[in-house]
Amino acid sequence: QGQGREVAAEARPDQHLLRGGPPALALEPENPQLLSNIGAVLGALGRYSEAEAELRHALRLAPDSPDVHQNLGLVMYRKGLYSAAIEPFRTASELDPSSASAFFYLGDCANRIGKTDEAVAALERTIELEPGNVRAYRTLGMLFDRMRQPDRAAEMYRRSREVPADLSHPGRPD
Repeated sequence: QGQGREVAAEARPDQHLLRGGPPALALEPENPQLLSNIGAVLGALGRYSEAEAELRHALRLAPDSPDVHQNLGLVMYRKGLYSAAIEPFRTASELDPSSASAFFYLGDCANRIGKTDEAVAALERTIELEPGNVRAYRTLGMLFDRMRQPDRAAEMYRRSREVPADLSHPGRPD
C-alpha cells in the first residue's frame, strides 16, 4: 500500500505544489513572492484555477508587486483570455516601467483584441527596453501592415532579421 503512494508521487512530480505542499509555504503561508512563484509554476503546468487562486491571494497581500500582476496576466494569457490579461500586464508595466516582458505581453494582448494604438505603443516600448526582442519587431511589422503603413512594416521586418543571434529574445508566452 505504501509503495503505491510512492509510485503515484513519481507519476505527478508537481504534486508537491498542492496547497500545504512545499515546505517553504508551510513556513511562510502569507509570503506573496512565494505564492506568486507557485502560481506561475501552476500556470505553466496548465493548472489555471489553482494558479489564479494563488496569484489572487498574493495580489491581496502585495497589490503593488509587478511580478504578481505579470504572473496573473500570464495565466490569463495562457488561457487565451487576452482581454482579461490586459489589465494585469498594464499594471505590471506601470509598476515596473523597465519590464520589457510586461510591455511585450501588454502589446501582444492589445494586438490580439484589436487595440492597435496600445499594442504599437507597448511593443515600441518593448524594443526600447529590449532591442533583441525579435517577436516585438515582427508583431509591429504585422501591425503596421494592417495599418497600411508598408514602409514602417518593412522597417520592422528588416530590423527583426538584423538582430544578432546573441541578442535574440525568442519569447515564450505560450
